[in-house]
Amino acid sequence: MRRLASVLTGLQNTSPVRRRFLCHLLGLRLPGRATFRNLSRYSVYHEKTFSRWFAQDFDWVSVNRAAIMQRIFT
Repeated sequence: MRRLASVLTGLQNTSPVRRRFLCHLLGLRLPGRATFRNLSRYSVYHEKTFSRWFAQDFDWVSVNRAAIMQRIFT
């Protein structure tokens, strides 16, 4: 979880609110399918919150690139 937080803090164009949400989202352990309803069942956020965040564009490539670069160089 700390590694994930450090990767997300390294992203320049990501707001602190979005970083907190992504850290929470990627840290969830879900049994079964990852639907908005299932995410809200195992989280503190409502399913409408997940729907709104996923409706916005996000650069997942930069998150993956930052995670890979951190893993290679540490």
